[in-house]
Amino acid sequence: MHQRAMATANCWRVRLAGEERRRQIIEAKSHVDRLSDMIFRSQVQQPNGFLRNYIFRRVAAGAFCQIDPLQAARSFVGMVWPTIPGRQIS
Repeated sequence: MHQRAMATANCWRVRLAGEERRRQIIEAKSHVDRLSDMIFRSQVQQPNGFLRNYIFRRVAAGAFCQIDPLQAARSFVGMVWPTIPGRQIS
């Protein structure tokens, strides 16, 4: 009977350790998500916003054909990005 009680106690310790590890993983994921959002806003949204506004103004002026400015900005960046010198491919 003593061994069964020890096995049960060990089982609970493992469960508690597993729950603690899950909590740590969830907490780490939230930190990564916040960092990812910060990088996205500073490296993607701002440049795309600049291009989107420029394309919007040029479409309004009649210099460009009617196109969704955000889609055009994303397409342009996707075309040009691979050709930037010094950019590391991950």
